[in-house]
Amino acid sequence: MTALRHLYTHECWNLKCMPLEIGRLTSLQTLTNFVVGTGSACSSIREVQHLNDLGGSLQLSQLENVTEAKDAKQASLGNKKDLRELSLTWRREMEKQNCHKVLESLQPPLGLEALRISNYQGTNFPTWMGMMPNMVELHLYKCNMSEKLPPLGSVPVLQVLRLEILEKMKCLCSGGTFFNFPSLMELRLNDLPEFDRWCEVNWVQREKIMFPRLQKLFIKNCGKLTALPGATRLGQSCSGDYEEAEERQLRSAFPMLKVLELQYLSKFHMWEETDATQGKQMIFPQLEDLSISQCEELATLPEGPELGALCGGDYGKARSAFPALKVLKFCNLKRFERWGTDEAAQGQVIVFPRLENLSIFLCQMLIALPEGPLLGELCGGDYEKVCSAFPALRILDLSFLGSFQSWEEVKASQRGDTMFPHLEELFIGFCRNLAALPGLKIRGCPGLTTLPESRKLSVLEIREGSPQISAAIPRVIDSLSILVSEMEPGLSAEHGAFELVDGNNKFPLTKLEISRCNLIYHSSAMALWTCFVQLQHLVISWCDALIYWPEEFQSLVSLRSLHILDCRSLTGYAPGRPGASVKSQLLPHMEFLVIRRCKNLVEIFDIPASLERMDVESCPNLESIFGKQEDKPALNEGSTAAPELSSSARDHSPSLREICIRGCNKLKILSRRMDELQELYICHCAELRSLGEFSTLESLSVVDCKSLPSLPDEPQAYLTLRWLEIKSCPALKSLPSSLQQRLASLEKKDLDARYEGNPLN
Repeated sequence: MTALRHLYTHECWNLKCMPLEIGRLTSLQTLTNFVVGTGSACSSIREVQHLNDLGGSLQLSQLENVTEAKDAKQASLGNKKDLRELSLTWRREMEKQNCHKVLESLQPPLGLEALRISNYQGTNFPTWMGMMPNMVELHLYKCNMSEKLPPLGSVPVLQVLRLEILEKMKCLCSGGTFFNFPSLMELRLNDLPEFDRWCEVNWVQREKIMFPRLQKLFIKNCGKLTALPGATRLGQSCSGDYEEAEERQLRSAFPMLKVLELQYLSKFHMWEETDATQGKQMIFPQLEDLSISQCEELATLPEGPELGALCGGDYGKARSAFPALKVLKFCNLKRFERWGTDEAAQGQVIVFPRLENLSIFLCQMLIALPEGPLLGELCGGDYEKVCSAFPALRILDLSFLGSFQSWEEVKASQRGDTMFPHLEELFIGFCRNLAALPGLKIRGCPGLTTLPESRKLSVLEIREGSPQISAAIPRVIDSLSILVSEMEPGLSAEHGAFELVDGNNKFPLTKLEISRCNLIYHSSAMALWTCFVQLQHLVISWCDALIYWPEEFQSLVSLRSLHILDCRSLTGYAPGRPGASVKSQLLPHMEFLVIRRCKNLVEIFDIPASLERMDVESCPNLESIFGKQEDKPALNEGSTAAPELSSSARDHSPSLREICIRGCNKLKILSRRMDELQELYICHCAELRSLGEFSTLESLSVVDCKSLPSLPDEPQAYLTLRWLEIKSCPALKSLPSSLQQRLASLEKKDLDARYEGNPLN
């Protein structure tokens, strides 16, 4: 074993110690976890001194078992020149002075790149931690007795600093000399209950930025932190387009920051910590993602400078502290009410020129979105009289905003219409005081009566809407690919109708869900449905105006799935006209059909040859799922919108693979040949007398069909059957012999006891 080079022990959770004399493995180059144990059968940490070829990553765990600092020093970690990552872990508290001496004796080589320390209970960190010239990452976890970090000013290449669950840590910089983190790119501060300032001493007049290259900042559960570090005037030393920085005195604490997350900061209310700079403007010039949640005292965003031409456009006097922001999320900010300081709110406009995703949730004091500038030619169109604080916004989500009333702080009529020129998705939920919409998922806003004009809106979802908002749908339907329209409960279906100005357009709509609204019977119904030639998915629910299978369905030549739910007046085909003897094929390319809770439905339209799945539930008057056997009259005399059916086509379903029927008590027969049927599930059909013909069935379930006397007994009917369930069918005295012979080879079966024996005569 002395030639062993690689030993991986990092996932050996039950390992209590290393075997005796492990130091004899002098060829080891990899040892992922050295577990320090106690007792005569365990190797002491001193054994590590012989493993000088160790490189890569090493963890020393259970360091509470190192009782003498000299043993730790004898491990000679500094001699492991190829070591790049070191993790030092204690499992329980030990005598604090001894803990500090042990850590001080575990000084790693100068080439170390990553250091992780967990459950260290010393009050101070050793000085060598501040003298690691190549250290890129430092993680400190559950070091609960330490109040200060080591001076990291001599760690010039540190890029990642993560501090988690440090109960006494108060600040990052201590002492009277300012130092910064010149290379730091990621900073994570989690669960630091005493952390209340960034530096032990505030340097108001300083030229250096504390975090000149920081790109990601995450702060969570720091209950005493009130502010971010003070901003500094930007200059040529910082990368970015700051040609006017000196002249305009642009200030920032984070010139390179791209991601900022602030969570559960109960005292946080200022955007910089020095009072002397209050009222001055600041900027996050490269921030792209900002998320703020559970910051109870935060009332406003920082005041930004005038953008001018800084972001590649002529924004005039518009201000922004976040010119590069793309994603902005607010959650549960109890006091948040302003988009800028009071001084900025007077006569100033605010813009988020590149914001694409805005989500605001549970901000009960917020009344409006910010007042935006006139767009002019910024968006590539004629927007001379259109204003927007969010010219690039694609997704807007506003939920549980109890005070939210309007789309900007100043009435749009004073300057121009409010618009979101690139909006694609909008969700508004439980904004009870909102009465108008500017430009979409809308739910629980019964007072909303208008829709915006948005040329790129692709999704519109209205739930519990008013009749007026339904009538406004044609304004945006030209761009929609998905439309969900659900009217308030209690309104008749006629209130949900809308008519088109131009019925000749072919809409890009591919999915349509309508509930409690009437798109079936009104003056321009046929013209409306003719426009839906690209529609693939249709759901109709709670439509009492739907009585007969509508002729308008013939226009839906692309439809693949149809759901009819809770249409209590639907019966089937309309009574035929004299002289008409052939019925037309509806929905010739449909693949999936669902019908549920249509209590008066007697017959389903003749299903097309393309149908693959059928699901019918709780239709107590249904007599036929395939249409009646005799020929039916045509839907409309002279109609040529869909092909006529031959008798053979009506008797054969070549593509049907799954049938599920539940709660259809008047259904008596399934009289059709189904050559491709694989799954048949029939439940609670009290009058069922006969099943159809099938030869490729894999799953058969018949439950509570009290009148069914027999199953098909064709020689080929059950050759592919794998799963069988027959329960509570008292009229079915025995199984057919062709099925009885297959029982032993089935993968799964659930049968009443009488079917397990030989078939009865």
